[in-house]
Amino acid sequence: MPADSEIYKVGVCIPPEFLDRLMDSVNEVMEPLYPGYDRAFSYWPVKGTWRTLPGSHPYNGTVGEISTADEIRLEFAVKKKDLAHVLERIS
Repeated sequence: MPADSEIYKVGVCIPPEFLDRLMDSVNEVMEPLYPGYDRAFSYWPVKGTWRTLPGSHPYNGTVGEISTADEIRLEFAVKKKDLAHVLERIS
């Protein structure tokens, strides 16, 4: 397989209210992987947990405390040539 056709799986957990906006944003910067389809994603509900470290500005949670929240796990495949642009949209 040529290097420019490598495929990567990307997964991210996000607050549910950002799901459609993130899928639309990522879709704008990646070439469709599946002929005849775009905006091809999988997602499902998960429970996330994290500790916000000093210097962070959390969307949800408090610095120094362990937080838990309902989140959405979003996964999709992306071509290597589009990966950097996709990761910019996620961050």
